[in-house]
Formats: sequence, C-alpha cells, structure tokens
Amino acid sequence: MAHRTEGPNRLQNFIPRWGYICLFAVMSGGCATIESADGSSMRMGSQAFREYSEQVFRLQNRIASDIAFALDDPARLDAAQIEGLEDADTALFEACALLNEVAIRRRDGGDGGIFSGIKAARSVPECESAAETGRGALRAAGLALD
Repeated sequence: MAHRTEGPNRLQNFIPRWGYICLFAVMSGGCATIESADGSSMRMGSQAFREYSEQVFRLQNRIASDIAFALDDPARLDAAQIEGLEDADTALFEACALLNEVAIRRRDGGDGGIFSGIKAARSVPECESAAETGRGALRAAGLALD
C-alpha cells in the first residue's frame, strides 16, 4: 500500500513539480503568443513574429531618426510641437530599449540568454505603439512621413 503524504509535506512535494512546469513554460517561449498593436496574435517563435519584430525594429529606427532630425532644427517648431516630439522620443527610447539591446547583441555575435530574449519579444507591441505615437507627434508637427 502506497503511503500518501498529508499536510505540509504534500504541499512541499507539489510545489517543485509546478516550479519545473513554470520553468519549462518560460523557457519554451516559442509557445507564448504575442498580440501586436493592431490586435493580431502570433506565436513568439514563429516566422510571422520574426517578420513582425523586424518590421517594428525598422519602424522605430525610422521614427526615432525622423524625430531626432526634427529636434535638430527647432526653429521651425513651436513649443508644443517640440514638447510632443521630445515626449514621443523618450517614450520610444524606453519602450524599445529591450528590442534594441537584443538587436545589438545579435549584431555583435552575442546571445543574451533566453530570458532577455523573451522579455524583448514581449516588449515589441509596446515598442510598436510608441513608434506610432512618435509618428503622430511628427504629423502633429507638420512633418511629412513616407
């Protein structure tokens, strides 16, 4: 007859199993889904997500460059436009920091580990939203975008 563990010992035996399950779930980030700013849902490790991440990375780089050039010539902007662009630039920098860190590590031949990659992947929609906010600030400043 098998001995059944009761009370606190039963709970202690249960927790490690859940710990392993959670660790496996975190480490298998390819199973997690990410929702883009437009509401599209995709698996983190999928080709669609890689393409989406690349698209967001390029968008945020373009918007950040456009904002930097606009702020480089503040004489053609009023105070509200300058403030809007500066706020958008700060939000873009903060929202896209993890995505940019991973891109730099990969460019330099590094990896950075699974946890930073998962955190960066989860930040892509926020980066996309910040880029769209930056685009709005550029439009509000009357600056043409392609």
